[in-house]
Formats: sequence, structure tokens, C-alpha cells
Amino acid sequence: MTLPVVPLADATPAALAMDGHVATVFWRRELRAHEAAARAVSDRVDRELPGLRKALAWSIAARRTPGST
Repeated sequence: MTLPVVPLADATPAALAMDGHVATVFWRRELRAHEAAARAVSDRVDRELPGLRKALAWSIAARRTPGST
């Protein structure tokens, strides 16, 4: 199965929405049904923008920690 190439400008917010489990963008059922495509998009973002997804996850975790304003 060949997956379409998604422009990086579209792939990045899609990958971040998938990481954040933003149900208004992707329902869990959709992600399961298109698991290979979702993984390909996330892998592309990681390859072209290394560290972005991890930095965002750390930033969100820090904001959720009590006393981190």
C-alpha cells in the first residue's frame, strides 16, 4: 500500500493533534482505521522537525504540573 505524501505544513498540525488526542480533529476510530497513515505522518514530522513533538509534550506536561506558571 502506497501512502500519499502530505505537505509538512499539513502533516505537523495533524501529528500534534494525534499526539494530543484532539477528538475534534481525529476520532480514535479514525486513527485505528488509518494507523499506517497516522504513523507515516508522525514519522515524517519527526524526521523533518526532530524534537518538535517531544518538546511540545514536555511543555504541556510542565504546564500541567502544580506550581509551574
